[in-house]
Amino acid sequence: MMASPELKGLVPFSKKSLELIKQHIAKKHNKENEGDDLKPNPDLEVGKELPLIYGSLSGAMVSEPLEDVDPYYYLSKKTFMVLNKNRTIFRFNAASIFCTLSPFSTIRGTTIKVLIHPYPFLLAGLKSVVGIMIHCLKKLAGAIILTILFLSIFSLTGMGLFMGNLKHKCLWWPQGNENETLYNRTGSPYYIQETENFYYLEGEVDALLCGNRTDASQCPEGYVCVKAGKNPDHGSSNFDNFGWAFLALFRLMTQDYPEALYHQILYSSGKIYMIFFVVVTFWFTFYIASLFLGIISMAYEEEKHTTSKKTEIDPKFQQTIKALQERNEAAEV
Repeated sequence: MMASPELKGLVPFSKKSLELIKQHIAKKHNKENEGDDLKPNPDLEVGKELPLIYGSLSGAMVSEPLEDVDPYYYLSKKTFMVLNKNRTIFRFNAASIFCTLSPFSTIRGTTIKVLIHPYPFLLAGLKSVVGIMIHCLKKLAGAIILTILFLSIFSLTGMGLFMGNLKHKCLWWPQGNENETLYNRTGSPYYIQETENFYYLEGEVDALLCGNRTDASQCPEGYVCVKAGKNPDHGSSNFDNFGWAFLALFRLMTQDYPEALYHQILYSSGKIYMIFFVVVTFWFTFYIASLFLGIISMAYEEEKHTTSKKTEIDPKFQQTIKALQERNEAAEV
């Protein structure tokens, strides 16, 4: 076991500092067992305030590259540390970006100053919130894959049941006592494509949907049910291909105005297909939603437990602080 590393003060990061880090890393590679027990100090993590025992922070050191005070990074990682005026710790890679922007370049230095500025309009706990969200997304990977799988299965089922049905509309058709001109007009292939020949309910933008099943919507007298024109909602509501069917099922899952799609399918396909929507609604609204909420709750508790463990001070670090305080008291005497 290595002895507790001695505390080092705040030192500006220079080219010599970078060379020393490279030498430390080279020595570590040559001696495989050296530094195996060295771990990051939880009190020196990014986002935390630098303890006062590391010395005062002069104005010249604010927002400037400094040698990392954590031995784990100083001895084994090519990084440097930057502190803002609140002594908040930020850590950056000391390698050159695009082989041109070194840690000492003006452009990179300006960018770092902008990034670490303690803007007042940012939430204090934004970093922890983002960390919890990322942790939740990792936990939700399995649930997301399962959701996509079931969405795909129900989309294919919807294609088999409702493909082309939402194009069924009520078309005005002349009766036997109409004149010959109308008969000639209806014989034209363009007649069924003319939107003014469809039946519209008052105030509706889309034509009235209908179906050829007995339990589907029926057309008024003088109209016949034909497959013509575009799908409702400017062509976005349909099950004519996998993409549109997947989007329709996603809309049902998120409960984005689902009653409109319910009515459209029931009018064009029949009331029996209400069973399909009952299954989809209960499956996605209750089962999948409960699964997501359960995983998010577990991830939040795990992140909370991890955060509470990090707040506990490392015994080695406590010993180092105590030794430094005793040394300072002895020097004063």
